[in-house]
Amino acid sequence: MHCGSGFWGGQRPSLAHYVTGMGSMDGATAAGGRSCCLSSRLSTLVGKSERYGAMSPSVDFGVDLRHTGGQNVDSGEVTMKQTDRTPSQPSLDNIQGLTLRPFGMPFMRYLVLTVKNPRAGRKYLGRLIDGVSGLPQITPATEWRTKPLKALALGITYDGLRRLGIPDDSLTSFPIAYREGAVKRADKVGDSGRNAPALWAGDLNSNKVHLILSVYGMTPEMREKASEELVDAFVDCRAGTLLSQFDGHKFPDGKVHFGYTDGISNPIIRGMTPRHQYLADGDQPEAPPGEFYLGYQNQFASQDGGPSKYPVPKPDSLGMDGSYAAFRILEQDVAGFEEFLKVRAQETGRDAEWIAAKLVGRWRNGNPLELTPNTPDRQPPIPAKELNNYSYVETRPNDINGTRCPIGAHMRRANPRDETVRGGDGSGSDHRIMRRAQPYGPLYNPDKPDKEKRGLIGNFIVGDLQAQFEFVMSQWVNGSDFTACLATDARDPILSNHVSEFAIPISDDNCSNPGGESVSLKKKPQFVFTRGGAYCFLPSLTAVRWIANLTGRKL
Repeated sequence: MHCGSGFWGGQRPSLAHYVTGMGSMDGATAAGGRSCCLSSRLSTLVGKSERYGAMSPSVDFGVDLRHTGGQNVDSGEVTMKQTDRTPSQPSLDNIQGLTLRPFGMPFMRYLVLTVKNPRAGRKYLGRLIDGVSGLPQITPATEWRTKPLKALALGITYDGLRRLGIPDDSLTSFPIAYREGAVKRADKVGDSGRNAPALWAGDLNSNKVHLILSVYGMTPEMREKASEELVDAFVDCRAGTLLSQFDGHKFPDGKVHFGYTDGISNPIIRGMTPRHQYLADGDQPEAPPGEFYLGYQNQFASQDGGPSKYPVPKPDSLGMDGSYAAFRILEQDVAGFEEFLKVRAQETGRDAEWIAAKLVGRWRNGNPLELTPNTPDRQPPIPAKELNNYSYVETRPNDINGTRCPIGAHMRRANPRDETVRGGDGSGSDHRIMRRAQPYGPLYNPDKPDKEKRGLIGNFIVGDLQAQFEFVMSQWVNGSDFTACLATDARDPILSNHVSEFAIPISDDNCSNPGGESVSLKKKPQFVFTRGGAYCFLPSLTAVRWIANLTGRKL
């Protein structure tokens, strides 16, 4: 029995169906707290169509804004003509490289800048792409013949665009989520309580966050040199000041603080992701370019059944080929996590590493439970290119009951693949996120506990903040209606700020039989705490040039 079949009506909805009502889930379910494919459950969910199915009045999805037909509709000096572009995907030399692939550099610094002088700020941005200023340049997505020693990405907040003097008709053409920003929309992604903006670091909870420069270096010295050059130039030209900065780094073994191998899975963008970075990805479809780049067909169908595109901010020279990012600082309680594993192992009689694997969906060495459910070291070993080559439903035998990988595991929530979950049949591939995050803080030594701050920092890149980042956080990570077969108070066991039980199914009838055998991890504490956030626009190089040449409005 496929417990998700038809769970959300069986018909693949348009984007408008997905984005309405996020953050307003009340968690109400039928009595008993656990159900699967029950008619009462289905009718309850279908009855919520007013909440889930209406078009959001503030987002006009499915409207094709690529309407220039080669005409110059820009108020700046730089124009982009539709006739100059490949219809199906952006040019690699015009998009920021960070949006397509990780830079593969072990040292990062995030510079948070405040613009004081709009004209000087615009001129400064122009120096990041002019090729002659001597400053580090924004790194495009073109393939490297020789890997550079440093790389750079630029993010601009809505407050930053306003401060730079972007015209009002352009500002109002940006989606509501970006305009409101991470602080105002904190509750929608679980940033409340111990995650609240009042607790954020580096003034990230203020309206002074205008630019975020992501600086990468092959060595700490290269990171330092590039950062100094960028900040000195910004201050010397009186564009503004450095508000705060945050460092990240990769550990030599490729793991994060919780001990898991990192960077195994990221979306493959059709026709764009370099072939040498491809990993077999089960039945998961490649992402269309418009899922991450503005102006191209995305993963949804429009309301009339035709192609859908995310809205392109006006003019095209500003909006086309752009992306968005949720910049995040996520503090991790490593000592608390390890203590939880130790105590629950003693209570359940299960191995601590088995529990760690069930919480996430992979063993800490990176091997997925779907391919090796009983041991982290399968023999023969799983080839590296096969580490993502699995499904939850279409695999044989399937894992619809979660006996290999629990349905509520972090990895299965963040990327449900072919699972039928909140959002409709096939929606597991409709809300993908390009993750560019790294550890910060010193490596935790259990033999010498300390109170140092440590966690994960970086950019979570999307084509639409509401339909991708906010949807995943509100509906899959923190939502009670992620899918059937879960307790009504179940949330993501790693990311959620909601303390709840985590059930690990043991018997294969667990989903259809609420009395099925399972291992219950009760009173799971909060392990991850938001310590900063910002919603950024990642402009194309054409857009940066357009901003730099803009006359600007009076402030």
